[in-house]
Amino acid sequence: PAAGGPVNRSRMRRLTSPVEMDADDQKLLGQVIQYYHQILKNTPAALAYLEKRGLRHGELVDHFKIGFADRSLGLRIPSKDSKDGVKMRERLTRLGIYRASGHEHFTGSVVFPIMDNNGIVTGIYGRKIGTNLRAGTPLHLYLPGPHKGFFNPRCLISPEVILCEAIIDAQSFWVHDFRNVTSSYGTGGFTDEMFRAFLGHGVRRVYNAYDPDPAGDTAAEQLAARLIPEGIECLRLLFPPGLDANAFVCADPTHARQNLTHLIQTARPMGNGHKVVFSSSFSTEESKGENPAQGEAAKTESPVSSPLLAASERAAKEEKVDEQENAANVKQAFSPCLAVSEEAAKEEKDNEHQTGTQNLCNRSVIDEKVIGSNERVSSSPLTVLEESAKEKRGDNRQTGAQIFCNRSVTGNQNGESDKQFSSPSLAALEKTAKEENVDEQKNAATVTKTSSPSAGQEETAKGRIGQGVYA
Repeated sequence: PAAGGPVNRSRMRRLTSPVEMDADDQKLLGQVIQYYHQILKNTPAALAYLEKRGLRHGELVDHFKIGFADRSLGLRIPSKDSKDGVKMRERLTRLGIYRASGHEHFTGSVVFPIMDNNGIVTGIYGRKIGTNLRAGTPLHLYLPGPHKGFFNPRCLISPEVILCEAIIDAQSFWVHDFRNVTSSYGTGGFTDEMFRAFLGHGVRRVYNAYDPDPAGDTAAEQLAARLIPEGIECLRLLFPPGLDANAFVCADPTHARQNLTHLIQTARPMGNGHKVVFSSSFSTEESKGENPAQGEAAKTESPVSSPLLAASERAAKEEKVDEQENAANVKQAFSPCLAVSEEAAKEEKDNEHQTGTQNLCNRSVIDEKVIGSNERVSSSPLTVLEESAKEKRGDNRQTGAQIFCNRSVTGNQNGESDKQFSSPSLAALEKTAKEENVDEQKNAATVTKTSSPSAGQEETAKGRIGQGVYA
């Protein structure tokens, strides 16, 4: 074109469309959500909003496909002047992404898709994040038409469900690991579909986490009246006045999970004569689940100027103190037992060692005594006398034999007969030898009787040797 002339728009290069012309409605809606999801990750203002609400959590953002509508979708799909562009805009208008005016419905909003367990988008919630909005601009948006599906249907795998008033409140629980949470579409948005799903999946307990205001109280009572006759127990979480679930978490993010746990543990029963009444102040006694009379008395004694500190920080500190005291009590209770057991084990070990040592010493003493006794017995006077007698008898026998031999030789030499050997001289010699032998035997018997050990001593020595004590 001529210098300074108008730009030929037909020659401008358009970006690739994020949606397909031949996609069905479900797939087309999913492609729009995926596009918004990518826009969010590149939009600092949207990320800052999630940060402020305590929801800038990678797993949360990706799992629920949170996105942001920045009005750029119209620049990516075919031009409205083209046949395909017109057709695409008509379809997006029918799905609720575009308005009849041709503007994107969720422009300037963080987008929270509502999907079933198969990832099919059944609804969308949008939250405006701008601060310079025109008067009367709604902050909360949904797709046009009746609500379909509900947030996080996987929560129904649990028989206990936390029910919030809005998706952001529910995600405040989810990001702190309370995954069995869902939300209605506002105070009056518990749909028939949700009611049937709760009954069909066997939900047995509902923790109502609606806002602590008159609208939330009324809706909670009405819902309890509907669920309790179906066998579902209903309990009310007692948030401090003016704080919904998200505000409660953001006020103390460091202890958010602990504080939410405390609220669940101290939830008040609903129905069957129970009626939850909120006061202008929130006391720690109420948060501990005391009965209403105790709660009223506590409120008059110690009004709380900071509801959050009373509801969360003090409760958290008290729980921590209780845990420490319990641990100390357990340790104190079991310490004496442990000390006694350790001392007993030590004494038993010492006794075993001492017993073993004593046995060894006793055995050595016994060995020495037995050996000494045997030595004393073997060296006793009896033994000496016996040996002497034996030697003397041997000498006598040797003498007799020598005499006999001499006489035999003499007799043979002289040619005398055997009768000569029975001569009186020979008889006298033999008689003398016999008398000496008798005297020796008598002397030996006398010595044995006076100096030999007793039979008991001999038996004792034999017994010790028989018991394995080496002699």
